[in-house]
Amino acid sequence: MYKGRPLFHPSLDPPPGHLQFEASYESLRAARWRGLAWHVFDGFEMDMQALIVAEYRIEMRYQAVDAWEHRPKAALSDGNRRHSTPRRRRG
Repeated sequence: MYKGRPLFHPSLDPPPGHLQFEASYESLRAARWRGLAWHVFDGFEMDMQALIVAEYRIEMRYQAVDAWEHRPKAALSDGNRRHSTPRRRRG
């Protein structure tokens, strides 16, 4: 749960990115996140590997949602657009 809502609820989805990667890369990242060398992770049974990857996905989702929910408020409004300042005339 994140602020009373399920962590994977669509209302918490940050804007989608354009990055995609193979499942094997996610497994490698999950192993490193857990502090495991690849050969140790690879030696685990599939259920243990799946558990580590699931935990990794939940942690990454939580971090993404938290970062999105706590982004600077200026990013939410049109007030962050660049406005030109009129030059002073020398008189």
